[in-house]
Amino acid sequence: MKKFIVKLKSDDSIIGTFETKVEASEFVTEAIDDNQIDTVFDVVCEEKDIDDYPLTFGDACKFLGIPESAIALKGDNEIAKFAVAFYKLAIIAKAWNKIDGFVPNFSNSDQYKYFPWFVYETKHAGFVSAVTYNTASYTAAHFGSRLCFKSSSTARKFGETFTALYNEMFLG
Repeated sequence: MKKFIVKLKSDDSIIGTFETKVEASEFVTEAIDDNQIDTVFDVVCEEKDIDDYPLTFGDACKFLGIPESAIALKGDNEIAKFAVAFYKLAIIAKAWNKIDGFVPNFSNSDQYKYFPWFVYETKHAGFVSAVTYNTASYTAAHFGSRLCFKSSSTARKFGETFTALYNEMFLG
């Protein structure tokens, strides 16, 4: 699938991903109007053929323009392992959402946000991706996740793809 990616020239960070060149152009115009950038010369728009989502932490860092070395946690303890696993999941989720043009807005209860739901299975010695839930669909005692996505299918694919990282986060 073709995407139009708008990056800052100063640090090569992605500030928008769009389906069409017109959407990218309108975004840049609005960013100038809102004083987020000074001129059109502060950005570059690249047309990329994105076949799939990044499947590794390194690929997601490269896509977002974040150095892999940004994880600075040291020590061999449960908190560091949890934090590193969550950080990796958060970076990869951000890349997936950037590709989908989705920015979760947690103060907007009308925006649908889907997240993977896991079930602990002893025969698998950990959690397995079971279903997805929508954070804005109903009120219940369930808890959602900051790692959410635009669609149920994307959330499910993310949960199934990164079950091992979720297990590192959940189980230490």
